[in-house]
Amino acid sequence: MQGIVFNNDNQEKIFFDNIPDMFEDEFSIQSIKIKSWMDWKRIFSKKFSAFDRPLILVIDEFDKLPNTIIDNLVSLFREMYLNRKSYLLHGLALVGVRAVLGVESKSGSPFNVQRSLHIQNLSFDEVKDMYDQYQEESKRPIAPDVVEKLYEKTQGQPGLVGWFGELLTEKYNQDSKKTVDIEMWNNVYLSACELEHNNTVQNIIKKGRTEFKSNIINLFTDSNIHFSFQYDWCNYMYMHGLIGYEIVKEVNQSYHVCRFSSPFVQTCLYSAFVGEIKDNQARSMIPLDPFDTLDDCF
Repeated sequence: MQGIVFNNDNQEKIFFDNIPDMFEDEFSIQSIKIKSWMDWKRIFSKKFSAFDRPLILVIDEFDKLPNTIIDNLVSLFREMYLNRKSYLLHGLALVGVRAVLGVESKSGSPFNVQRSLHIQNLSFDEVKDMYDQYQEESKRPIAPDVVEKLYEKTQGQPGLVGWFGELLTEKYNQDSKKTVDIEMWNNVYLSACELEHNNTVQNIIKKGRTEFKSNIINLFTDSNIHFSFQYDWCNYMYMHGLIGYEIVKEVNQSYHVCRFSSPFVQTCLYSAFVGEIKDNQARSMIPLDPFDTLDDCF
């Protein structure tokens, strides 16, 4: 759904106008006209359907749609599920960074059958296995401490793990016989922080510039900010990969505190907001170095 640009004027019409072209591009189906939600249902009905066989529909970036569109779509998909003998929609996957089924529905989620899949970061063993496989196939050695550093800085974020692998083995080391050592890692990491363009990083910075920017800036001067998914800003920043959480145990209680999702993300955000962070530090006593990962505290 990333190809649809909405404004505040008649969002339903914009959605209906874009759907025929999308179906034509993806399924080579023509002559679909959509002017109402009833027309949307007919696309998948056995009686009127443009399809000649059961369909598994995957909608990417579903959560970028306006909330009213999301609410109507999931309500209709629910109806199709209940009356599935009348429709050719065999399966449905709604892909996004947050749970969207019924978020804005006053009556709750239209689905009582759903499964949300949270994609975990890679573990250290998984990252090590990836790089071991690469070494075996390419015959190019990679020093063990490079893999350790890569995991430490990315915390196993899949996109970043793959990107750093590309920088280490292609762009900054075209000599297939040269070992990827810690000196090369340091050079690549510095370039990644300051010179290299990466869509994941740019998207993270963009998400940090929202109405919750002040909350991100506060994380650089306060190491004890409470984390909860009930806080809108925590939920938003966690789902977009900016922050995580850590449990802190004290004598009589435990609680969760905010942490940046990885040292690399922390560094990139600091570079993006350094002026505002320094202004914030000037108004308060900074309790720790902005890049302290607090590994020795807990």
